Amino acid sequence: MKLNKKGLTLIEIVVVLVIIAILAAILVPSLLRWVDKAKDSNVLAAAKTVQKTVASEISKLYEDDVEIGTTHNDFGEEFWEKVSDSVGKTITNDPTKDRCVTFKADKNVIVEFTYTEGKKTAQMKEDGTWVIINKD
Repeated sequence: MKLNKKGLTLIEIVVVLVIIAILAAILVPSLLRWVDKAKDSNVLAAAKTVQKTVASEISKLYEDDVEIGTTHNDFGEEFWEKVSDSVGKTITNDPTKDRCVTFKADKNVIVEFTYTEGKKTAQMKEDGTWVIINKD
């Protein structure tokens, strides 16, 4: 008797689905880490741009040295509008907003700087290096 073998058996379909599930279990976490690293890079790049813009605006506003201990709260709304216009994003010093900056300057040099965008915060350390802090 000749059997007509067209199509796939149930076992073959299950094996294919198991292989796909195993591959997905391996690849999805890697892809999520990759996406998170990309977001970190974007926030870090934005933070550096905003930091340079803030430093530039400080030097424009104050021809003399900024007093020791000057913080983000010492600058008015006009300052933040100029920073926002330069960067192309709305930047504030209000921690309840999506994009928030806090900084401390000493003699026209920014010594502390933090930029928050969504759930990620980029922070400049004293040695000038940057770290990303995730808020979950």
